[in-house]
Amino acid sequence: MGIEIVTPTYSLLERAINMARDLDITCYDATYLALAEALEFEFITADEKFYNKIPEEIRKTKAVQLLVHLHPLSVASNEKGEYPVLVTIPGLNL
Repeated sequence: MGIEIVTPTYSLLERAINMARDLDITCYDATYLALAEALEFEFITADEKFYNKIPEEIRKTKAVQLLVHLHPLSVASNEKGEYPVLVTIPGLNL
């Protein structure tokens, strides 16, 4: 398991712009949401303001979770025993 660098495609960025407009969120946040959707990853965020802007039905279908609500057993592993998740934490720059 490691870090995978993904270069955004035109279709990913187009999806992110549509999400940003439809959900009234920043393109920055929408890009992470669109990336999680494209990779079929669970999306975990510590940004409560962003999380609260996402309608409940989207949270469920896109597997979006708020970090403080996360229970260790609620993240499903894949067939390799890995946990494919995309995590964002406001203010954390690696």
